[in-house]
Amino acid sequence: MKWWRPSSNWGDEVMSYDTISKAIDRSMGEPAAMAHWGGIAVHHPDVRASPVLWPAANLVFGRGLRESAKGNAQELARARKAFEDACEGYERTENQESLAMSLHELGLLLGSNEFPGDPVQNLEQSLACHRRSLELSADEEGRAIAAYEVGRCLSRRTSGDLAQNIEAAIVNLETAARLYDTLRWPFYRADALALLVECYEKRVRGTRRDNLESAIEKCTAALDLCDEQSGWNEWLSTSQTLGRLYTRRVAETQGESDERALEILHRAHVPDGAVDTTVLIVSELVTNAIRHCDRRHLVQLRVIDNGNSLLVEVDDPNTRHPRPVIAAPDAEGGRGLLLVRAIAAEFGARRREPIGKTVWATVEAGDRAW
Repeated sequence: MKWWRPSSNWGDEVMSYDTISKAIDRSMGEPAAMAHWGGIAVHHPDVRASPVLWPAANLVFGRGLRESAKGNAQELARARKAFEDACEGYERTENQESLAMSLHELGLLLGSNEFPGDPVQNLEQSLACHRRSLELSADEEGRAIAAYEVGRCLSRRTSGDLAQNIEAAIVNLETAARLYDTLRWPFYRADALALLVECYEKRVRGTRRDNLESAIEKCTAALDLCDEQSGWNEWLSTSQTLGRLYTRRVAETQGESDERALEILHRAHVPDGAVDTTVLIVSELVTNAIRHCDRRHLVQLRVIDNGNSLLVEVDDPNTRHPRPVIAAPDAEGGRGLLLVRAIAAEFGARRREPIGKTVWATVEAGDRAW
């Protein structure tokens, strides 16, 4: 059977379904072309009459529309209709694998920031899609992807019991991270670990220290997965997060609460304006140690109250002493040690036995201008 579609950007031609099918194969990776040929396919008589071809064509059509919409509300609404038609078609044919895939695509669309409507309601609908997709997925790939999306939705959820949402998010993200590890998908696993860090920081169940240690563990594992392919920005962001977590560990170790940590700084006669300075020095020194050390579990941090000053010390197994450098104007990093040297009263490093070094800085009170 042949049909004719007028006024096509690809030219007016008489097309069989075989011609359209080959055009769809060639269009993969080009959203506008996918939307064009997917739209032609869903109107083709052979496709509309086929319980197998109809949902498959709608899946292609929906993907193309979603990826080429660029925030256009009308195109996004058409994409939703295409995905819903795909789900309905696969539901009728009891094709659970393809239904799970279609639900995943619909969930991504509804959960995107671009999709119009009430964000809370959109997120709930997205979560429902991903939960159903997880129930239907039989292979590890499908379960890993669906578990990640369920965890991501729950971590963003603002309705219901927030503590329960975080607990459920952790369960699903732990599952996703484990499956991604089995599948040897390091970039996906790093994403799941990064979300787990956020969840453990938000967690209210369990002790503060246990949640912090879990966050540090996940962040360290994510940093280990960063390489040249994941990009400098990803590596730098993860390093800074880990540095911030180690800074929090100091507060948790020195006192039972954030208020107790502030008392320690005040007891050392550090003015209120110097508290942030001290935390910044701690963060920069720890981040620098983590960045240049392949045995991060050996990085140790101490904050010592000397009465009229604080001494910050960071131990690491790297024997190379830090050297502040002047970074290029457009560089995204490289200024941390210069900053420490500028705001600390004193700054230096010494050898540490049996291996490594200790980098230290002092923060004075008194009349020092902050």
